[in-house]
Amino acid sequence: MDRTRAQITQAAIELHGSIGPAATTMSAVAERAGVTRATLYRHFPNEQALFTACSAEWRRANPAPNPDQWRDISDPYDRLRTALPLLRIRRLRDRAIGGGALLMLPASAILMGSVLLTSIYLQEVVGASPLETGIGFLPFAAAVGAGAHLGSHLARHVGVRIPMAIAFALAGAGMLLLSRVDGAGGYASDVLPGLVVAAVGLGVAIVSVALAVMTGAREDDAGMLSGVNSTGHEAGGSLGIAALTTIATGAIGSGGAAGSEALASGLGDAFLAAAGIAGAGMLLALLLLPAASRFLPRMREAPAAVSIH
Repeated sequence: MDRTRAQITQAAIELHGSIGPAATTMSAVAERAGVTRATLYRHFPNEQALFTACSAEWRRANPAPNPDQWRDISDPYDRLRTALPLLRIRRLRDRAIGGGALLMLPASAILMGSVLLTSIYLQEVVGASPLETGIGFLPFAAAVGAGAHLGSHLARHVGVRIPMAIAFALAGAGMLLLSRVDGAGGYASDVLPGLVVAAVGLGVAIVSVALAVMTGAREDDAGMLSGVNSTGHEAGGSLGIAALTTIATGAIGSGGAAGSEALASGLGDAFLAAAGIAGAGMLLALLLLPAASRFLPRMREAPAAVSIH
């Protein structure tokens, strides 16, 4: 199958999966594939020829379960799990799904790790009470909400690649601001600016990831992809907390200073590491996520409601 024919076939398959074969027109396929109607009809003279090619390609990409793998398994539940696995790895080959799922890891690592580090700084260095610390995070929550709204708006106009890169750039900038904390710092001067900047970026990132993974999900795999999205959120957060707190406590243990100054220095190192994670996330977003020309048609055809978490 030559490149143009394969491109047309893939466009038709994507439309069949998002809006259904009955609603798929030859004009819509040509627009999705980025070819003229004349080019489409040169490869497929009618809808039946295109549908036949789509069926053949779908069967090639989605082979029936091989009975040799589960025929001899006596337990019916084990046999069912082997024949119909919970996670279909091949779906991760989609750049939006696979790239989005991977980028949830650094986004959640920065989100959860920075919240913990900031809480420690406010209570152990600044001297804020638990109630004051909670109130101090209200601007963070508002900024995350604003970022999520902004990310949803941007994704519908320019796709997810650019918003995700911008999101990690903002998160990295916020972490760099927070890395300057010291033992004599305060909330308004040392914490709030970086916290708000990072929160806007993280809001954009979290919603962009969800849109990348869930947009265009078929009815039969929407639950699976939602699980992938949520698993990335929890796994990324756990890894972020573990890594960043290890860096913070390691710096404290190796330093010669004592008290709040040593703690602030360790937390600053951890925030700096979080900025490095954000930089890596920005590069991965540019490399892994699909271009707007590929993602926006899928988004326009998707159902209006897309799960964010």
